[in-house]
Amino acid sequence: MVILVFFALYSFGQSNLRFSKEAIAEDLDQLYTSLQEANYDLYAYTSEEEFAAAYQEALRSIGKDSLTLLEITKTFQRFVAVANIGHTSIDFPIPAYREYATS
Repeated sequence: MVILVFFALYSFGQSNLRFSKEAIAEDLDQLYTSLQEANYDLYAYTSEEEFAAAYQEALRSIGKDSLTLLEITKTFQRFVAVANIGHTSIDFPIPAYREYATS
């Protein structure tokens, strides 16, 4: 759910929206599953155990019940970066950041 909204917000820059902890956890789980299914060699540079630990850490980092797009992006980027694969990334939401920076 949030992943779809995530990309929509990237286009429209509505950074004032907040997302529930449950919705973020569901999207993080979907992201984790998708990475495992879509990447040819997800564990080329990071072991499966390390990646699973990074996933658990990302889940624990969702401490608040309501997060902004920028907070979610930061969490998801850190998680995806653990794979250390150049084509596996989450873009920074520039429109949302501009709105935040000018508000």
